[in-house]
Amino acid sequence: MMDGRALYPKGWHPQALGRAPNGRLMSTVPKRRAVGGVRYYLIDYGISIISQSEVTGILGQKQAPELNETTPYNPFKVDIWLLGSCFGCMITEKFRNVEWLNTLVEAMTETDPSARPTAIECVSQFDAIKAQIKFLARAQRLHPPKTELRVLQAVRDTTYLISEAIWTLKFRAKKSLTPFQPTEKGSEPQAVAAEEAKTDGQASVKESAAVPQDTEPSNNTTIEEPSKPNAGNPEH
Repeated sequence: MMDGRALYPKGWHPQALGRAPNGRLMSTVPKRRAVGGVRYYLIDYGISIISQSEVTGILGQKQAPELNETTPYNPFKVDIWLLGSCFGCMITEKFRNVEWLNTLVEAMTETDPSARPTAIECVSQFDAIKAQIKFLARAQRLHPPKTELRVLQAVRDTTYLISEAIWTLKFRAKKSLTPFQPTEKGSEPQAVAAEEAKTDGQASVKESAAVPQDTEPSNNTTIEEPSKPNAGNPEH
């Protein structure tokens, strides 16, 4: 899930994509890099488990080959398979110039769970593969599956590299990433936390002004006792 508050400071429609809260089309939406990046969150832990070496079950949108209702399997190896499948369907199968990732994706999606690398081994393999790829090859634009005209591809690649270079220079020139610099608690963006603190402070002042202060009664205060009924003339 993406925190879109920097991209949509005035909010967004809860259902209609690209529309403001009032339903009107948004005229412009800044790019994520133009606002210093955005923050992403991992959500939906409905069927997740904590530190269990063997589990059973077949729930999940994309099912690994070893999922079983009765035979236990290693959930960490399932995570490797799922992540490799995501890399495959979202990157290597979608773009032409990322063939260097195929080896890692194939290893992560092995049918035999014991043949798959661990998470640490995946990172080591990725670093080893990346070290063999030239910087310009890693920094180039992702090419769509359909072949482009050479001239058009060259223009798009050059434009992409120039825009990335400009963004990198601007990014390094900024000393902070407001509003996405974490606070001490690390839970809220700095600008949002500051605004909340300001609002809370104003509310506290208003509450203090509205609550009357306790005062001691004056010596001249007269306290009236309730009148007692006349015993000689009782009411009927």
